[in-house]
Amino acid sequence: MNAAARKASPAQTKATFARYDVSAASCAEEEARLRQEQELLDQFFTAEAAAKAAPLPPLEEAAAVPSLRPMPATPVARACQILEMESQSDEQLAARLEEALVRSGVRAFANLSLTVSSGMAHLNGELDSHYELVIALQLVSRTSGVAGVRHSITVKPELEEKVTWTEIATETVRENRRTILRWAKVAGAVLLGAFLSAAGARYWQANAAPPVPVVAAHGTLEFDGQPAAGAVLKFHPASRRNDLASLPQALADESGRFDLSTFRRNDGAPSGDYIVTVTWRPDVTTKDGRTERGPNVIPAKCTKPESSPLRVTIPPRGGDLGKVTVPR
Repeated sequence: MNAAARKASPAQTKATFARYDVSAASCAEEEARLRQEQELLDQFFTAEAAAKAAPLPPLEEAAAVPSLRPMPATPVARACQILEMESQSDEQLAARLEEALVRSGVRAFANLSLTVSSGMAHLNGELDSHYELVIALQLVSRTSGVAGVRHSITVKPELEEKVTWTEIATETVRENRRTILRWAKVAGAVLLGAFLSAAGARYWQANAAPPVPVVAAHGTLEFDGQPAAGAVLKFHPASRRNDLASLPQALADESGRFDLSTFRRNDGAPSGDYIVTVTWRPDVTTKDGRTERGPNVIPAKCTKPESSPLRVTIPPRGGDLGKVTVPR
């Protein structure tokens, strides 16, 4: 011992040992309380197993059967905190228990039904976990005036299957793949339908009879003494015709020759009198050496059917229409 300990008075030494005794007593009291609470939980689980193994008798008969008499109230863990049981009716006790369940703040307790007969509480309903079941039984059993607690509470089964992030990602990829395949099938069907429609239209145009009889006709176009290569000719009926949905037209080649087309390429034109309009935009070379379409070189009067002086008659048998000369 050091000098300070040798100089300590007997009173100080006694006070120190008294504090040690108090601490040891507190630890022992806490250990006893925890042990009693564990015994209470064991009683609850034992009662639950017994309730599941055997059918429950009516509440009125529970008190008359010796083996099913209510078990004693909560063990005395802290006698100073247990209130003396007061005589009260079952209705009053049920109201107090329902209020205690509401004050607990556990939402699942709202699904429970509570009945009290001769001081014995009976709980019925469904809870989400065994933890909520233990809390409910503790709360009811520790209420003063409760002679015993029985229950028919069922606990929802826990999901054994646990979905991982890998499984979620795999399922997402599979769903996206299925969606892509569905859209690919739809797009393929649409493209196939469009192709068949275009092929059918082309077949009809190639093989269907024209709505108006036509005859093959051709000729030669000149302007300013030379072939108008690349010029476009349109034949407008001289008199109004309701049976002609499209105008006969032609494109002059390098030699100025043209073949009329009305419904199909080079099929000819219906016989009759026509006013011819011409448009010619020959190629020109720009300053930087590029070749592009130039302006129209045909007089403006020959580009409109109202003012064009060009007249052509297609005979009933068609044939050569001769030379069509565009004036200045």
